[in-house]
Amino acid sequence: MLFRFLSVVCLLSLMSCLPNEGQRTLNQEIEEFGYIPYQTPLRYAGTGTLVGGTPSHLSLITSPQSCFPDYINGIFPTNLRRIDETNLPDKVYESSFSGNARFRVIDFLNLGTDTISAGVNFEMVDRIEMSFYGATIEYMDAIALSEYYNNHMTPICKRYLEEVGFFIQNLKIKKMSFKFYSRDNFALDLDLGKIQKILNISLGLEWEIVNQTNLIIKKPRYIGYHLGRLKAEDEGISLYRAVETEYNEFIFRSVGIFNDTGDNGTIDPIFIYADEEIEIDGPYIFKRLSDSDLIDSFSIYLD
Repeated sequence: MLFRFLSVVCLLSLMSCLPNEGQRTLNQEIEEFGYIPYQTPLRYAGTGTLVGGTPSHLSLITSPQSCFPDYINGIFPTNLRRIDETNLPDKVYESSFSGNARFRVIDFLNLGTDTISAGVNFEMVDRIEMSFYGATIEYMDAIALSEYYNNHMTPICKRYLEEVGFFIQNLKIKKMSFKFYSRDNFALDLDLGKIQKILNISLGLEWEIVNQTNLIIKKPRYIGYHLGRLKAEDEGISLYRAVETEYNEFIFRSVGIFNDTGDNGTIDPIFIYADEEIEIDGPYIFKRLSDSDLIDSFSIYLD
């Protein structure tokens, strides 16, 4: 289960927070629901985006439509993408941050040309609350993906997929809400003049003020992902997915439920792709890869 409404006011990976018993971070929530958190939320990195690098330093290789387009020759639909909005009950998490963390929240919002920065009167803000609304799951249809890979994908895209991964499933939010508090712990009344003094908001960013105290940022954001693998040896069947990381490496597991077993009835050894030994329960064999395997060299494969 995921959430349609998420309210979080602390991002440990991006900011320091005041101690608060029971407080949960956004990254912890994303991980609990089975996704890898983006270090910075992205707007144009949906399913089908090719990426390399490490979890903390993702490198965008190409846009979603370059290798996984919605249409073939602009005419025939590929039906690669699906959106799931079912079974996403409302869920609320609240906390607060202040001090220097206020500025890191502003940094968190800057996406390309959509920028927000502290205004001349930002110091009047002592604390900020942040809420996320409208969580949806965007994923790639596995059957359509196999059909497209085997019959329509270009050779250059297949070549890149030998070296890098792609976003096969994403967690997306539709909008964010912010409430600003003074040192007296009163919510600041907002109007066009006041918000322009508190924040410098770029012209391209869609926003509005609701109930005089809430700033709503309307542009959708991707905040969590699954990383897929699709190499020639997979024959178009994308079963290895990374849904978690460890020590800044992607942990790839097979989503297949019928795992092969050895002659003695035990699970075959796990192949761990790493340059250094990592403690993981179960039988394992270490296999060193070349530096050219951009994703594989920072990945662990578990059956």
